[in-house]
Amino acid sequence: MVSTGCFAANVGGCGGRLSLEHSLSFSLLREMGDELEVSGFPWLPAGTTKRVAARSLGSKVLCETHNRHLANLDSAAATFFRCLRACIRHDGRGSVGTVQGELVEQWMLKCLLGFDAARHVVVEGQRRTFALATQFDLLSKLFDGHRWTDGRGLYSASKSQSPISTSNSLSFGPLWDTTLDRCSGCVLSFSGIPFILQIGDPEYHDWHLANWHYRPDFVEFDHGGVKSGVNIQWAEPTGMGIVIRTVEDRQTPPH
Repeated sequence: MVSTGCFAANVGGCGGRLSLEHSLSFSLLREMGDELEVSGFPWLPAGTTKRVAARSLGSKVLCETHNRHLANLDSAAATFFRCLRACIRHDGRGSVGTVQGELVEQWMLKCLLGFDAARHVVVEGQRRTFALATQFDLLSKLFDGHRWTDGRGLYSASKSQSPISTSNSLSFGPLWDTTLDRCSGCVLSFSGIPFILQIGDPEYHDWHLANWHYRPDFVEFDHGGVKSGVNIQWAEPTGMGIVIRTVEDRQTPPH
């Protein structure tokens, strides 16, 4: 059975009606507030923001059966970002949680496919559609957990590229390869901590992944010597991670 409008129709097994799918997971959006300030959507003028209900950010692009099948990805993402937020806010010491890295990769891929199917992607001010759901290898990764071993997958910045914020903030968008005129992945930033999901061919990675770590084993926060972190488990650990050092503003004592 195939549900017209389900972006996973090519894998078969559709069932039920089209469900309201939140590309960035409703459970995660709800933790950030019942109302969110959003920008960058194609239905908003460039450079403007608007407060909307979190529930209104869903689109009917996935059938009920496939939506249920991917529910574990939403749970893994919610756990990951909840742990990151606890570290950012000094709510714990040592390891505050563990998440399976492959599930985070699959969740980011789900977000990208959902954004594409809902026609939310804007590149250089123009709405674009990549037809990513027609690429069976991406659907295989999403639903079967097919392992990427060729440099595709999750990357994190070796150094924070923007100030870390204790407030809830989330941004998401595609990576557009202007040379090849195609989508090469997506970038997500949570409270100023950026992550990239690379889906393009390995030989085209270097242009935007300099100084990024491939599949980090941990994200550690150092608040003036007080450390906390999130462990990320992989089928093949890399032995590398990122350390984010925060500096508190202090008055310099008079001499």
